[in-house]
Parts: sequence; C-alpha cells; structure tokens
Amino acid sequence: FFVVTRYRLVLVPVLALLGAAAAADLSSRRGRRRLVGVVAIVAAVLAVLPWGLGDASSRLEAAGLLNEGVRWELLAAAVPSSLDRAATLYAEASAVDPEHPEPYRALARLRRKTDRIDDAVDALRAGLAHADPADDVRRDLIALLLEAGRAGEALPLLEERLRDRPGDADTMHNLVVALMAAGRIDEAEKVAGDLVRAAPGDPRGPLDLGITLARQGRFEEARAVFREGLQRIPDDARLRTNLERIEALLED
Repeated sequence: FFVVTRYRLVLVPVLALLGAAAAADLSSRRGRRRLVGVVAIVAAVLAVLPWGLGDASSRLEAAGLLNEGVRWELLAAAVPSSLDRAATLYAEASAVDPEHPEPYRALARLRRKTDRIDDAVDALRAGLAHADPADDVRRDLIALLLEAGRAGEALPLLEERLRDRPGDADTMHNLVVALMAAGRIDEAEKVAGDLVRAAPGDPRGPLDLGITLARQGRFEEARAVFREGLQRIPDDARLRTNLERIEALLED
C-alpha cells in the first residue's frame, strides 16, 4: 500500500474522509463543535491535495510511473522487451512532471544499458532544461559526455557547475580531465593547482597537476609535485607509480 502508485491517489482521500467522518461523528456527540470544524477542514485538505493542490497530483503520478518503470527495467534479464516498456513509462513520468529530475536520469541510464549514448545524452539535456533541481542531471550528463569522449561538450557544464559549487573537488578534477582532452593544457594546469590548494588531502590534485606538467615536458616540476603529494598522502599508489615513471624518464 505504501509504495507510491496511481492507486494511492484514490485510497488516500477515501481513507482520509472515512477517518474524518468517524472522528467528526464522535466529537459532535460530545458537543465539541470546534473540533468538528477543524476535523472537517483537515479532511477537505487531505481529500483535495492528492488531486492537484500544490502540484502534488503530478508529482505522485510521476513517482508512480517511475516506480513502475523501475519494476519493468528489473525484468530485463528475463524479458528483454520490458526495457521498451520501462522507457515509455520514464518518458511519461517526465511529461507528467517535467520538473522531477529522476525520470530523465532513469531514461538516460536505460539508454546507456543498450548503448544508445546519443539518446541518453538527449534525455539528460531535456532534464537539464526542465528539471528543478537539475544538479544531479547535470552531473550525470557530465559523466556521460566524458565517458563518451565528448570533453568539448562537457566543458561548459563543468565550468557552470564549478561556478555553482566553487571548490568542489570532483568538479575540478573532471574539469582538468576535460581541459586536457581538449588540448587546453595551460588552463588544466591552473585548475589542477586550484584543486591542490582547495583539497590538499585529495590525491587527484597532485596527480592532475603533475600530469599536466609532464604533458608539457616539465618533468622536474612534475617530479617535485608527485614527491610533495606523497609526503602528504604516503599510501597513494598512483602518486608513487607516476613518481617512479618520471624518475625513470629523467634517469635515461
């Protein structure tokens, strides 16, 4: 019963009205007229709310469609055609409640499973345009674009996210990766330096900075960065491996 479905839109107001009627009858017999009025108001609110007050109806209907889509998606191993049904339900959920971010994310996840990357990107772009809040949609879109080798498309999204979340280590690291992929090494070096200062305990800072320096042939500086990083984070295998590679390169 407590799973959000479209049936709940009927059950909630019916049960609310029945309970309110019983309470009102009991209270009126005892002469508590004020309580009767309060109960009547509460019952009216509970009866109306699921049908549209404050867009609750749309949100509940979208949640029901989303849950149903998840159930169909889970059947995919046994019934591959169930993915089509799940995709339809996710699309319907986003149409019913365009501001709900989860249907867009679910549809994109489904498209990725079937290697329909362009369709997944389109689903997330639609979510970015309509969902509120859209930060999770934007994060998924960034990850998908980077994974697909489309760093140029991810760059403006990363820059926007960093403006919204200054100092966020994940965003800064991803921005370094995207800038390097786009050949903008100088900018990548600057962001990597900012990451080192913003999150001194995060090994991605010295890793990113050292790699950007090495890409420019500045091996001595890269070695110094890796060494300093290992002093702060001595157990990080990636820093140690990169330091060993740089030292071997400098010895040749």
